[in-house]
Amino acid sequence: MKKYKIILIANLLTLSLFAIGVFSQPTNVFKSDAIVYVSDTVVFRLTDYVGEHVKWQLSHNLEDWAEIPGATSDSLLFVADTTTYFRARVIAGFCDPYYSDVKKVQVDHQVEPGTVTDIDGNEYATVIIGNQEWMAENLRVTKYKNGDDIPAGLSNAAWESITQGAYAVYPHNSISGLDSDEEVLEAYGALYNWYSVIDARDLCPAGWQVPTDDDWNDLLSYLNDEHGVPNTNTLGGAGNALKSCRQVDSPVGGECDTSEHPRWNSHASNHGFDEFGFAALPGGYRWTSGSYHYVGLSGFYWSMTESSSTSSWGRYLGSGYGNISQVNYLKNVGFSVRCIKD
Repeated sequence: MKKYKIILIANLLTLSLFAIGVFSQPTNVFKSDAIVYVSDTVVFRLTDYVGEHVKWQLSHNLEDWAEIPGATSDSLLFVADTTTYFRARVIAGFCDPYYSDVKKVQVDHQVEPGTVTDIDGNEYATVIIGNQEWMAENLRVTKYKNGDDIPAGLSNAAWESITQGAYAVYPHNSISGLDSDEEVLEAYGALYNWYSVIDARDLCPAGWQVPTDDDWNDLLSYLNDEHGVPNTNTLGGAGNALKSCRQVDSPVGGECDTSEHPRWNSHASNHGFDEFGFAALPGGYRWTSGSYHYVGLSGFYWSMTESSSTSSWGRYLGSGYGNISQVNYLKNVGFSVRCIKD
């Protein structure tokens, strides 16, 4: 059953109209005024205007405007179907037309979160955040989507020199409380080099892909713009909001306060509170030399976006930081991966 996030009523969105002393008011674009679901009804009303000669217009790109048939009064009722910009065009006497400010209605195509299964049969929980659906667990697949094995078990020297896709599992003998590499893989996922991320055979299940850097930016913009969660190094920052609450000595208590894997290491002032169900985990990384570092302390995630011929963009969350940082690393570093639905 669809649940309504916002109830829209008359006068919720208002458009100021006239500018004294000018014949044509320039259009100003404001941040999103409403987020609704498909088929929600939006009502606009012009302020400080009573009269005729109104023509409501819509646009999907802020460049091409089309008049809405029959919409010629001082108010507009519109059934949302896709993200749309609205303005009113008014002719007053013999003057040039006035254009109201622009208002944006963003449509959230929300569906129930669920699961997705990779080619190995691993099932992952998924989560809806804004218009995106993400895996809520770190990827642990060992084959490309076509069934080809992703190279694994590389020596340090081989890992350092390889220029094709490969993955690694953080050694269990370096993690107190986990007794096999299989347990590490289940808890924290695999660490993939960037060459595997962009391999045409695809890491992610059908209909899913490794996020671009813009996808990460869109996620953070949604957290900030729609929920007031800034990407700052504070307790309430986006990094803590995206982290799993599972942490040694977590002040959240309950099942969040745990030393069992997977979990974040204890920190005096920062802790995950997983406000959106993303449940980011600190899988550490495998460095270019082949050495492993910082499981429990750091979570690094690849994007598909290349920054140079030798490096690419990723994201970093740390146990001691409240934000999520854009990072630029060499392509043969091993990071965690979260897939996003196409």
